[in-house]
Amino acid sequence: MLPENKRFLILIGVIGIVVVVLSMAARFLGSTLWCSETLDLRI
Repeated sequence: MLPENKRFLILIGVIGIVVVVLSMAARFLGSTLWCSETLDLRI
């Protein structure tokens, strides 16, 4: 494999991992924030 291809694959892998981590963190934080906000609005 060419170094450029390796670099490209590594970049894709890093971006994929970052996207997964960010999506999981956003889901966790979003669910807690949305739950607290909706509860506050309902009350």
